[in-house]
Parts: sequence; structure tokens; C-alpha cells
Amino acid sequence: MGKETFTSDTIAEFRALSDTIGEKYGIVVHLAAVRGSRWSHAAGKNTTDIPVLPPERLKLNERMGVIIYYGHDVSRRVMDEVTRLVEGFRRKVGAGSGGAFE
Repeated sequence: MGKETFTSDTIAEFRALSDTIGEKYGIVVHLAAVRGSRWSHAAGKNTTDIPVLPPERLKLNERMGVIIYYGHDVSRRVMDEVTRLVEGFRRKVGAGSGGAFE
């Protein structure tokens, strides 16, 4: 059996982050398992109820990433704040550093 990508603590921490970002900014974020170029949804709210631009992806490490779905009316300031919150999640769960948006 392969190494697990997410622990229950990681999922719980992410759900708290996702709820905070959704309530404060109206932005949906998903936690994803990363396998090569494939990103598979692991946790996060549904995106069908909001108009979105093409998502941004932040690779947290070789096996984990976050997908951010911004609405059409989101300011650069809000986008920067959401990125800062996601970076805080990366540090909190020990995902390492060096991720970049794709």
C-alpha cells in the first residue's frame, strides 16, 4: 500500500480553512491529491453555485495541492489575502515550501 497523502488532521485543518475563506470572501478552495499532472479533488465545497474564472492551483508538495476558484469580481487584494491564508495552511500541515501557482 502506498503512503497516504492526507491525514484526518490535514483534512480537518483544510475544511476549517475552506470554511473561513468561503465565509469571508465567497471563494471556494479545494484540497487536491497531486499525481504527476493530475489533480484529484480530496476536500472542499461545491463550485456549481458561484461564477468562477479558471482556477489557480498551488502545489503544496509533490503529493498535495490547493485549487482556488475565484469569482469574476474578486480584487487583487483579496486574491493576495487568500494566497497568504493558503501559505499559512502549507506551513501548518508541514507541506514544505517551494510551491508555485500553475
